[in-house]
Amino acid sequence: QTASKSAASSLRINHATPTSSSVQFLTARHFWHFDSTHNAQRESADKFANQVYIKSTTSLSLDKEEMEYIQQHVDTRAQAKKDRNFDSADKIRLDLAHRFNVTINDTRKLWSIGGLFAELGAKIGKKEGVYTRKCSGYLSAEDEDAISKMISDRYLAKKKDNFDGSRERNFDVADEIRDALMSTYNVQVDDRSNEWRVERDDYTMVGDNTLSDEDVEYIDSKLKKRSSFKRERKYKDADAIRDDLRGRFLVNVNDRTKEWRVDSE
Repeated sequence: QTASKSAASSLRINHATPTSSSVQFLTARHFWHFDSTHNAQRESADKFANQVYIKSTTSLSLDKEEMEYIQQHVDTRAQAKKDRNFDSADKIRLDLAHRFNVTINDTRKLWSIGGLFAELGAKIGKKEGVYTRKCSGYLSAEDEDAISKMISDRYLAKKKDNFDGSRERNFDVADEIRDALMSTYNVQVDDRSNEWRVERDDYTMVGDNTLSDEDVEYIDSKLKKRSSFKRERKYKDADAIRDDLRGRFLVNVNDRTKEWRVDSE
């Protein structure tokens, strides 16, 4: 019985106390696992550190030269951060924000004009500063690109950040661009719906009415004249035509859709 207890005790001791060789094996295995994990994390960090910043898919657009300028300075800022030159990096960030309304996301290495990032799960509804065209009138591809650039410049003039974070809204420049869009391309910008369209002088009649052909022709000619007055910024004359048509024929004019109808009495 004593021998049996001694043997059992010996087994318990041997089981609870690992040998030096087993300790060395477990220790080596532990450090191999730690080193492998550490190396993987380091490689992942190095890969991310060398990753370039890219433009978000929901960024606003500018012309080619300005986009290249932004990308170049975003890359320069990234290098300044690597070199721990944080003052230079901050100056570049503020300059891009001030001049182009650029927001930089360092976590995902993205930049965006307007500050919307679809890659970060931002809800994409009406993109800030993006105006869509309502199909009306013919434009060449070059003219449409020029108009989009002017509309972006107008947006940036209306929303401009200073280096101290204050907002400098240059409405005079924005109004000059709006007037240039109208005088050069006959383009009307609707800020409420974020849309733009090529103004047409003609309006479309919708709905039923009992007007004669002569009355319809008269109304169409007056509406064309009204469009001409609006383009020349003669709003009182344009309003006088609208009011006259309303009083004589119960005409309701929708300038947004370029339609007119006769209301029932």
